[in-house]
Amino acid sequence: MKRWNAGAWAGIGVSLFSLTFLLLSLDFSYTGPAGPGPGFLPLWISGIMFILSIFYIWESVKDKDGTGEPMPRGAALKSVLFVLVILVLYLILMPILGFIAASALFLFTLFVRHYKWHISIGAAVLVTLVLFWLFGSVLHVDLPESTFGW
Repeated sequence: MKRWNAGAWAGIGVSLFSLTFLLLSLDFSYTGPAGPGPGFLPLWISGIMFILSIFYIWESVKDKDGTGEPMPRGAALKSVLFVLVILVLYLILMPILGFIAASALFLFTLFVRHYKWHISIGAAVLVTLVLFWLFGSVLHVDLPESTFGW
């Protein structure tokens, strides 16, 4: 029996992700008064992503010579699980701490594993503030605020 490689599992994850967004995009109107509506782009992007993920799974499974990407083990598996746990904590803390604090903490936690702590703090704060300015001021996206209003 052939063991599935990491590509097949990644394809399954992406297909479930894109299928979820495809189904959620059906709640929005496809057209608007001036052309495409709010459901147009999410529907097409998630649909194309789903189709491409199915092709990716197929290519990963039919790999006859077994040269596909193996599932991570040891330190690589710990790194993948660490990022997943930190991402889940970020999603949990976002409504409580707000975008700025949660994002800075998330990025610091990722950066500090590879850089010195003071560089990690500086990079995390800088990236967070640039993203806050870009999405908040330039694109006018409402970002989550903390219970303190920031």
